[in-house]
Amino acid sequence: MTSTTIKTIVIDDNVDWLEIIAAGVNAHPKLELIGTFNSPVSAHSLITEGKVDLIFLDIEMPEVNGFEFAKYLINPPLIVFVTSHRNFAVESYEINAVDYLMKPYSIPRFMQAVEKASLKLNEKRGATSLKYDSFFFIRENNQYVKIETDNILYLSSLQNYTQIVTSEQTHTTLMTLTELEEHIPPSVFLRVHRSFIVNTLKINSVNRTEIIINDHVIPIARNLATDIINSLVKSHLVTKGT
Repeated sequence: MTSTTIKTIVIDDNVDWLEIIAAGVNAHPKLELIGTFNSPVSAHSLITEGKVDLIFLDIEMPEVNGFEFAKYLINPPLIVFVTSHRNFAVESYEINAVDYLMKPYSIPRFMQAVEKASLKLNEKRGATSLKYDSFFFIRENNQYVKIETDNILYLSSLQNYTQIVTSEQTHTTLMTLTELEEHIPPSVFLRVHRSFIVNTLKINSVNRTEIIINDHVIPIARNLATDIINSLVKSHLVTKGT
């Protein structure tokens, strides 16, 4: 397979449908099947390693609902829901799924879903390939203040303004946290809470409730704790025997 293929996994608790969807993935030249799973839990570690581009995801499963699983993924891959229940369609688009396939689906309908995913992935890859400047300016106290991106420890949203905490001092701007997020590289900065984005290169320690950067304590949202630990720690964890 070439590096331009879409690395794909299938998650479905029904063995027959797991095989059917996997066969469709294997037959498509744009897709590369890298795993099949009968539950989201078993697929979680592979997803958090950032190796998956696309998930064909069942919705009703005994361990965890597919919607709930998708909601709590940080920087999730593209998702195509595959289900026997038509009443989930609206909710799937609220999660920003690429598509919603009703079982049993036709081959042309499966091909359409793949094309949608391919277009979305090309857009996503184009966005992540953008170069971010090493600095930006904010307006503060009637002057323009230069912020070096490498010096940022974290950003904090406080009602109608945002604090940018750097190695030297704290700056305040009327820009929102979401607006500032567009000017910092997502490969380095991670949103760990509705009100906090941290520079992952500056982290001293982390547990399930908070991150320590120098003498600053940044809270972690409860629903994001597991994914944050997996993405930040487990892929870099050194233990006996490693």
